[in-house]
Amino acid sequence: EAEVVSVRFHKSIIFSKHSFTYAQAQARIEDDDRQDEVTLGLRVLMRLAKKLNAKRMEAGALTLATTAVRFVKDEETQDPIDMEMYEGGGTNMLVEEFMLLANVSVAKHIRHHFPHVALLRRHEAPLALKFAPVLHAAGRAGIDLDCSSSKALADSLDAATQRGPMFNRLLRIMTTRCMTQAVYFCSGSLAVHEYHHYGLATPIYTHFTSPIRRYADVIVHRLLAASLGISSDTSSFDRRMIERVANQINRRHLTAQVAGRESVRIHTLSFLGERMVEADAYVMSVKAN
Repeated sequence: EAEVVSVRFHKSIIFSKHSFTYAQAQARIEDDDRQDEVTLGLRVLMRLAKKLNAKRMEAGALTLATTAVRFVKDEETQDPIDMEMYEGGGTNMLVEEFMLLANVSVAKHIRHHFPHVALLRRHEAPLALKFAPVLHAAGRAGIDLDCSSSKALADSLDAATQRGPMFNRLLRIMTTRCMTQAVYFCSGSLAVHEYHHYGLATPIYTHFTSPIRRYADVIVHRLLAASLGISSDTSSFDRRMIERVANQINRRHLTAQVAGRESVRIHTLSFLGERMVEADAYVMSVKAN
């Protein structure tokens, strides 16, 4: 039933039996003729991931959407020649669920061992007035959204299917824009009840699974190593230092998000600049030039 029976942390070496892209793993899961050990293992993981996902949804976790797009570029000029929406598949969900489970498990562990200097991540519930744009858009379409809690919001978004999947995706994109920014913080700086992550509906969370691309995860790995006695260097685990690191990461994360959005905007304008494109669409907003 995907219930966590016990949790253990060790320094180890991973013996990888196969390397997959998301699409390749999905194809193996769906190929009934494949009954090898690796494929059967993937199917077990998929079943567990679906149960983990269902539990998170029941707890009030939100399934939102973004306007993430991918550009195909000309090899010589690097100009965009095509663009498409990024669509995640079943194996994306599989990986995400186990990453979330690992992050939550590590967050509990490091907070237990370092209650005052653990680097965690929180997401405050948005103020009611923040939902005004999406409530207005939904109301114009005859759809009622309940924003009283993350669970109520998730359920009402799931039920908002009257105008089809495209409009439902639009509502989820608009809801994403109503959210507050999730931030890193030092565990000793806030009361325990303030650790809550609204979007994931979990009382405690951190980032552990991507140390190759996020500095926060590097700090969390160091905390975990110290808790296991692998590293004895705890001199940098000072509350003021962790607070400074958290604040700096939050600032840099925000500027990276802005840079990413502007990059997409520039590439979109470059792609559409000399093209006539016909597509079904909704107008989300009109701005003065």
